[in-house]
Amino acid sequence: IVPVFILPLFYKIVPLENEELKNRIVRLAEIAHIKVENVFTFNMSKTTKKANAAFTGIGKSKRVLLGDTLLENYSLDEVETVLAHEFGHYKKKHIIKNILLGTFFSFFTLFLIAKLYSLSLSYFHVEKLTQISALPVLALWGMLVSLLIQPFSNIVSRKFEYQADAFAIESTGKHEAFLRTLDKLTEQNLGDKEPHPFVEWFFYSHPSINKRKNAILSFVKNNIENP
Repeated sequence: IVPVFILPLFYKIVPLENEELKNRIVRLAEIAHIKVENVFTFNMSKTTKKANAAFTGIGKSKRVLLGDTLLENYSLDEVETVLAHEFGHYKKKHIIKNILLGTFFSFFTLFLIAKLYSLSLSYFHVEKLTQISALPVLALWGMLVSLLIQPFSNIVSRKFEYQADAFAIESTGKHEAFLRTLDKLTEQNLGDKEPHPFVEWFFYSHPSINKRKNAILSFVKNNIENP
């Protein structure tokens, strides 16, 4: 639904004209046993200077989307590693896992909010759950519990990013291009290469770039140079 009906409302989406890059992407997908027929580019520069790519959709709507900001500033090898990372998320079933984990965290969050809400009403001198004056209490617990659950969700998300990075290196063998890409993406997207450890643990859904680069170098050393 999103790539076919939603994105075209905001961006101009056209087939990728660069045949060499398209062939590389299709070949990379074949190696990963992923069926890719549609490769498109969209005018991401319309709304941001950030660069990005995605592999999205289901069934016949499945397609590769490349932002024009990515195509303008990155080499073919670098774009290929970005797509390999996205294919890694697909092959590792991270989308499905995220949906399941998101559902679990949502129910768990609502359960905690409901319990804390009920137990704390008397402290705030509220007699009934349905009183209007109880709404600020509900909002308070909703904010606090959601904030406390967030780091645990981020831990899982960061683990998925490491797995997708490893897949990108395995499938392309172009770890140097990927390392360059991570540096360029950080600069272009105004990211922090080495945030404070607590800030990263609490707020970041992706590992810091320096940690990702170190993990990639370690993976190459242990699995490619010395298998």
